[in-house]
Amino acid sequence: MFRTPSDEQRPIFDGRKKTGTRLLTAVSLVWAIVLGVAFLSPPAAAQDQGYYVYVSWWAVPRSQWDAFEKQEESNIPTLQKLVADGTIILWGNAAVRVH
Repeated sequence: MFRTPSDEQRPIFDGRKKTGTRLLTAVSLVWAIVLGVAFLSPPAAAQDQGYYVYVSWWAVPRSQWDAFEKQEESNIPTLQKLVADGTIILWGNAAVRVH
């Protein structure tokens, strides 16, 4: 016949059951941390966006300065509209005249 140990002979710590519970708890804790980090990271829209700078240099012959300045002035309302709606953040015109 098969005998079971009496209460006095039964060990207080049954290692197999507690080890499985500890392993399950540890895996659950690690999984919770991984999910928490994934869901609590800042959204992409809230992160700082990179800025691109475009600079162009033009060599305009002196005989065409007036036409070039007229073209620059015609672009000002368009550029102001783009700043107002947030498409661009800054624009500028500069001229260096060397005689």
